[in-house]
Amino acid sequence: MSSAQRGKFYKNLNRDRWSFYPTSTPPVQHCKQAELSGVTCKQPTSQAFWDCHLNGKSRNVFCWMIARTWAVDEPFEIPPEAQRIRFNPHRDKFFNVNGVRVDRLEKVWLTSTGECWGVL
Repeated sequence: MSSAQRGKFYKNLNRDRWSFYPTSTPPVQHCKQAELSGVTCKQPTSQAFWDCHLNGKSRNVFCWMIARTWAVDEPFEIPPEAQRIRFNPHRDKFFNVNGVRVDRLEKVWLTSTGECWGVL
């Protein structure tokens, strides 16, 4: 795991990869997969999200995960106790596990197939 400052991660729908800021400022970087620890979910709350959501647009970033430590493009195994974390801006209002909102996760795995798994 990186000991760098917090990183912000989100699914880049235009590049079919994960995008991240390794510090609080750009430039943005990209990775195929990542393993995160000490994760806080930044949920969509702005009116801009709801306006964009209602109009069917998806070009803006309204939610992301902030990791205390992280590693990108290194091999990992997702443990059996991990649960699928979902956020689809066309269906969901927040990051969730089976419809139940999640705001913090101990560990998160962002896969090269675009899935997100986590341990609460």
